[in-house]
Amino acid sequence: MSFFRRKPKDQQSSRASGSSSANQFTNQSQQAGGPPPYTPVGANTSYYGNAPQPQYPPVQPAGGSMSQAPIGAPMGAPMGVPHMNSGPPYQLINPNTLPLPTMNPPPGADDPYSFLRNFDTVILVDDSGSMSGGRWKQTADALATIVPIVTYYDSDGIDLYFLNHQDSPQHHGIKTPSHVMEIFSSVQPSRATPTGTALNRLLKPYIQKYKSNPSKCKPMNIIVITDGVPTDDVESVIAQNARELDKAQADLNQVGIQFFQIGSDPEATEALRELDDALGEMKNIRDMVDTIPWRGSLQGDAMLKVVLGAVNKRLDRKKI
Repeated sequence: MSFFRRKPKDQQSSRASGSSSANQFTNQSQQAGGPPPYTPVGANTSYYGNAPQPQYPPVQPAGGSMSQAPIGAPMGAPMGVPHMNSGPPYQLINPNTLPLPTMNPPPGADDPYSFLRNFDTVILVDDSGSMSGGRWKQTADALATIVPIVTYYDSDGIDLYFLNHQDSPQHHGIKTPSHVMEIFSSVQPSRATPTGTALNRLLKPYIQKYKSNPSKCKPMNIIVITDGVPTDDVESVIAQNARELDKAQADLNQVGIQFFQIGSDPEATEALRELDDALGEMKNIRDMVDTIPWRGSLQGDAMLKVVLGAVNKRLDRKKI
């Protein structure tokens, strides 16, 4: 990890959803065969069918702002994830009763998450030794909060990777939250934190694919769930791949990297903030990084920032 003096963040070119693009994916409406049309949540409706879900009533605060339905209420026969804390093993939510991710927007309002349909969402989980115990429990909570949204809006399924755990074809094209949580429950944190190496394994082949056929390469939105303390050089990896995208004249939202911090290590928080605020300026490259901490729950703009902050400049600038 490198540290450098922070400078004020410039108002760089917008990569918000309204910008024009040569890539068909960044301007398209919902794809054929994509996620089902938006359906309001009610007492007798469910993301998984028509069975009632009284555990998860929709949340509709005054003023019409979006919020996430509460997640984590105890229910029958949940899967257990062992961890190193004292006390009973942490219990995951029942993956078969996860709620529909979007809350009912006000009449006539746009769905704030719909921009996610334009991206392939990739989740990269830090499974290093520093994530053991309470941080692994927090990771499970954070993951369970965002996966109903990202799986719902990615028509061809999300990809799930870990820093150390071996990759598998079963980790790709995941279309249900339950599948994500099943995979997570089978992994135990150990070893080092090669965040830069793992990101490079994702970015290099993707950029080669983009260069070979830009119009057919769907933009990629990477969400890295980590405590923010890498054991390698993340800064150089991001800078090198950002330069390649600049040389290829790729759209500014072609690739986004959102660091979703677990824990509150101040040194890690500062390092991630520098990647977000100063890397583009210091290296004279595009800004494709955002960061946000996990504070136990996500609502409204905080949820939007996690899943879209790295590819939407307005959300990137927003301090949560």
